[in-house]
Amino acid sequence: MRKITAVYAFVIVSVFVGSFAILLGRNFWTEVVISRLIIFALFFAIFVFANRSDSIRGKNLFDKYAISPKIRSKEIMTVILLSCVLLTSYLLVQGAAVKFFELFGYNQPESGIVINSVWKYLIAIVTLAVLPAIMEELNFRGYILQKMMQFGRVKAIIAISVLFSLYHMSPAQTVFQFVLGAACAMIVIYSGKLVLAMFLHFVNNFTLVTYTFLTGGGEQPFSWTAPVIVSAIILVVLGSFIAWKLVGTLKTDKKWNEGKKKFVTFENVGYFICILLAGAIWITMLLNLGT
Repeated sequence: MRKITAVYAFVIVSVFVGSFAILLGRNFWTEVVISRLIIFALFFAIFVFANRSDSIRGKNLFDKYAISPKIRSKEIMTVILLSCVLLTSYLLVQGAAVKFFELFGYNQPESGIVINSVWKYLIAIVTLAVLPAIMEELNFRGYILQKMMQFGRVKAIIAISVLFSLYHMSPAQTVFQFVLGAACAMIVIYSGKLVLAMFLHFVNNFTLVTYTFLTGGGEQPFSWTAPVIVSAIILVVLGSFIAWKLVGTLKTDKKWNEGKKKFVTFENVGYFICILLAGAIWITMLLNLGT
């Protein structure tokens, strides 16, 4: 019981410390290093605790979540092409989201992520690309998605994508993170390999980190004109069709489903605490209460 209490205390303290680190001082070290390390340590603790029953029974978690190095060249090319589709739409999707939320009085805060040296670039690759690809996929498209699949494939993809977008606690990133989350979920469901979602997540984040490094960071100006609106609609429709066709080529016999099991358990309640707090912070950011 003491171990369980310690885990949940760690959950609450970690989320608050990480959040306040961002809200009180938006700079490279608080946004990229301190808050990220705290959050990923938190997620690792929750993941291990949530899977403790399987570990006790001797189940191999690498097999359970299909973290296998055995991937085909066709799968790699599919993920790279899908990543290109996502990255091409990044600025348009994020710009559209910002303009939409501005209707509700939202003002996008300036980012503290300025990567102006090689050392910061290397650190950012670890904390913004490598660790998110591993820890976020293990938790969202691994543990949580398997639990949600009992409610149906479409409902599971939508729900996990909503949770993933809220987890980032940024209204500006909501739409793009939803799309990325859906793409990763579809890859896992269709291929049965979590490692492919990790690869897509890494390629996406690595590219954005490199872009930030090369451009000096900061938010890029966005002009929401009629031609841009038309381009955005065409890009979203075309991109969605290409993504659907690409993911559809990934066939597997492995079902990403644990079957009918209790959704909320004592072991996984830590996830719900995190999501509730992240949702509260998302609303705070939307209403500009944290700026």
